[in-house]
Amino acid sequence: FDLSLGTAGLVYAVWVVGAVVPLVGHAAARIGPQRLLPFLLASAGAGAALTLVDNLAAVIAGLALLAAAMFSTVTTCQLLIPRLVSHHRGTATSLHQTIYYVLGGLGAYLPGLWLADGWHAVVTACCMAVAIGAAASLGLLLRTSDTLARHVR
Repeated sequence: FDLSLGTAGLVYAVWVVGAVVPLVGHAAARIGPQRLLPFLLASAGAGAALTLVDNLAAVIAGLALLAAAMFSTVTTCQLLIPRLVSHHRGTATSLHQTIYYVLGGLGAYLPGLWLADGWHAVVTACCMAVAIGAAASLGLLLRTSDTLARHVR
């Protein structure tokens, strides 16, 4: 895009989208975090895909959507833990945070190994991680829906 270094640094302004996280948290508490997770992960995938468009506005929108979805996913998962775990919630929360930081660190490092193959390879690696999360969240949604249906009967 032939941006100056200072202008390119403005890309970090997309982190401002973190301001939507409390709103998403309220929505997750109302409708159920397991229902919101698949949507958030689809949004993350769409945001990553938007970064492939050869248009600066689309890339910025994609980064903002990806950041908002990922921040919101963490909050939504934290709301989900008490619904899934009746005992040892502190352990479950600590495990969630450990996994978040370990995999988050690897997620920040590993896609960079494919930078020599171009940005498309990095986005593919990120979308694969999002797809794994989406599959897990859909499985959780089906499991919790099935459990709820049995309780209603």
